[in-house]
Amino acid sequence: MTASFREESVMTQAARKTSARTSGSSSVDDLQAFLRPDGWSVDEGKEVWAVLEPALESILDDFYADLRKQPELAEIFAPFEEGMAGIRKRQMAHWKGLLTDPPSLDFESRAIRIAEAHTRIGLPSHWYLAAYGRVILQAIPVLMSKHRHSPRKTQAALQAFIGRAFLDIGLAQEGYENGIRQRLEDRVNRDARLGNLRGVANTISSVNEMMLNMAVLQSSTQESTANSESISAAAEEMVASAEQIAQNSDAAADEAEETNTSLSRSVAAMGEVATSIAEIDRTSQDSASSLVELNDAAEQISGFLGVIQTISDQTNLLALNATIEAARAGDAGKGFAVVASEVKSLANQAAKATEDIAERITALKNGMSVIENAITSSRAAVERGRETIDGANSSIRTVGEQVSSVSQRMQEISTILQQQKSASAEISEKIAGVADRARSDSGRLGEMNTSLQASNDAFLANAQSWFRADCHRSLVQMAKIDHVFFKKRIVDIIVGRTTGKSGDLPTHHQCRLGKWYDTLDVASVRNHPAYKALEAPHARVHDIAREVLQAHEAGADKRAFERLADLETASQEVLHLLDTLAEALDTDLHDADSRSYARRAVEGVTGRFTSSEAAGEIVIRDISETGIGVAGPNLGEAGRAMQLEVNGQTVLGEIAWSNGQGAGIRILKGEVSL
Repeated sequence: MTASFREESVMTQAARKTSARTSGSSSVDDLQAFLRPDGWSVDEGKEVWAVLEPALESILDDFYADLRKQPELAEIFAPFEEGMAGIRKRQMAHWKGLLTDPPSLDFESRAIRIAEAHTRIGLPSHWYLAAYGRVILQAIPVLMSKHRHSPRKTQAALQAFIGRAFLDIGLAQEGYENGIRQRLEDRVNRDARLGNLRGVANTISSVNEMMLNMAVLQSSTQESTANSESISAAAEEMVASAEQIAQNSDAAADEAEETNTSLSRSVAAMGEVATSIAEIDRTSQDSASSLVELNDAAEQISGFLGVIQTISDQTNLLALNATIEAARAGDAGKGFAVVASEVKSLANQAAKATEDIAERITALKNGMSVIENAITSSRAAVERGRETIDGANSSIRTVGEQVSSVSQRMQEISTILQQQKSASAEISEKIAGVADRARSDSGRLGEMNTSLQASNDAFLANAQSWFRADCHRSLVQMAKIDHVFFKKRIVDIIVGRTTGKSGDLPTHHQCRLGKWYDTLDVASVRNHPAYKALEAPHARVHDIAREVLQAHEAGADKRAFERLADLETASQEVLHLLDTLAEALDTDLHDADSRSYARRAVEGVTGRFTSSEAAGEIVIRDISETGIGVAGPNLGEAGRAMQLEVNGQTVLGEIAWSNGQGAGIRILKGEVSL
């Protein structure tokens, strides 16, 4: 059998190499050609397995018994203690396939899957190699004992066994160093991208936290600018008014001075009037005294008239007696009678004159009585007039003093207004400066917002490059960014930096966060308290944002800014819940992302597949970081290894599912970039 084996090796070496090259990958071909330059034989591997199989179970029992004695290995395999029988069974199947199957894509994929499994449980590669060496060292005595009488057969068996073992070790190590390392690097890269995305989300959130205050400040600055301009104009008007008031005050002071002078003249005139009235009073007193004297004289005259009347009556009586006597005397008495007649006539005339004088004296007394009454009234009036004039004079003096005081105060006011004019002019100038600074500040705020927007655009571009739609952790961070930019857009609209209508805002079901929230089917995430609490504040954010824009559209900007504060409160609650959810996805819910892989549809890309059973053309339908969806006939069943060549790129994969017309390929080694 040794001769036939050697002859077969020589005769079919080229054919075997060709077969291996056709059915295997470049790694298998290169390694087996290097390990066995004289070629490989399937039969020699089967012969080795026939010898080794009876002893392998005992070897593995010892192997796993000693494995438990190593603290590091015992800790790694402790979670799998109950399934150790299954692991031992799969170990037997692996050695059988290693020795009896031809080197092929299936051979390589099996080695890589084993490396994957050991990497997944945390087995270091040096322990993997040591475990391999342990089995090899215990298997060599079994093979040598079987062929102890035939050195050539022993050599051939050992070469076949050790060659196959090292081919498997090489492929597995490549899986460790290349495929697994690449996947670990991808995982690290994904974590790095997620970390970068989280950092950008936090940065955007922190940087844009001040945007509401900036909006309020810009609005206040614009209002301050307008108010300052109005105040400046009012101050200029005040300066002009102060100037006019100062001029009017000067004029009023001059008029007050003239009034004071006139009042002084009036006081002097009133003094003269008082003097005249006093003279009139004195004259009235003299007249009253004269009337008294005149009345006394009239009384005396009346007394004289009474005496005259008595004398006249007696004379008339005497004349009558004389006439009687003359008559008695006759002719002798005629002369006496004439005298008596004359005396009587004179007595009558005297009586008549006395009566007339009495009447006149009576009339005089009546007139003097009227005059006396008039003088009395006049004196009373003069007294009242004098009192009035004294009061008026006192009032005029008081008014004069007040006018003088007013004049002095008006002069002081005029002086103060002149000073205020200068101060008002200075205030007007400073207010104009304030308006200029406010205008400048508004411009700087605009520049700050422009810079902020540029930073946001750069951050967003980076975030989009790091975002993975299939990763819940990534989506939560992107939702934070979307949320901040949504809020910033509302602020930008009401401060006039951009335009937008309330009717164009999406509802809380239409944004990225809402779509993720509504379609998420991971029970562990949906049951998390932060997830359950997220919908209400998220809905409030969208509702308040719409109310803010509606108030702005109605011209009620004050109301819009008031509602912005409510928007900020709801927004902070959303961001807090997203942070809580992100922390949970990093810890308690870390398995949530393991079941979802985003696939990107691909059109018009073709390639070629090669497996142990067939080869042919394929069409790439979709691609993700961990797999490729392909369409084509005769792709094989699930579990079959396959090599894909697409656009000059080579990938080793395993069919995850197949339906006869298409398949999903899980990538084991390599990558495809489209």
